[in-house]
Amino acid sequence: MNYVGKYRDMLTANDMENVEIWMTESATTTGTLAWPPGTPVQTEEDQASALVKRFVAALDADVERVSWARPYENCNYAGVEGGYFDNTGLVYNGLGQESQRGITSGTRKTAFRAYQTLASRLGKCFDVEVLAPNQYEFSFSDGRQPFYVVWGEPGSMLAEGITGPVTITTLDGANSDVDADDFSPGPVPVFVKKR
Repeated sequence: MNYVGKYRDMLTANDMENVEIWMTESATTTGTLAWPPGTPVQTEEDQASALVKRFVAALDADVERVSWARPYENCNYAGVEGGYFDNTGLVYNGLGQESQRGITSGTRKTAFRAYQTLASRLGKCFDVEVLAPNQYEFSFSDGRQPFYVVWGEPGSMLAEGITGPVTITTLDGANSDVDADDFSPGPVPVFVKKR
């Protein structure tokens, strides 16, 4: 998110330091793409993980609003079936290659559930603080307890401030109760709340 700081510096240099920064076209794909060539293949979990990481990093960089580019997938965007924007949606359209694979219209991707979980857990936060690399605390003004979004290298531990009994929520919204000392973040983000 280094570019956000550069935009903020540019705005400040032009006496517009109070202008909000919005990110309106964030996206990443699933599957194998026909265009652009050489784009890495990503699973639904890869897309969901990237979605959460992008939103968290943007909110930490003081981006006021973040939007995903395509809630529903396109078909033959720019005349190319299976191109980038045919695969960035959070919901399958059930057309073309999806129909051939037996995916029906309206089928929700893992990223849809991740977005839903992210919005329901972190909506109306007023502050984001980095506790450790890839470990963020979201605070609320309405009296809710802070929520944490964490991921990390295998063997990493939760940040010092996250202790005791916690509830871990996965990208698809499944909950499990553990002790913070017994939990090690992995490469896929999870939501953590103290109990």
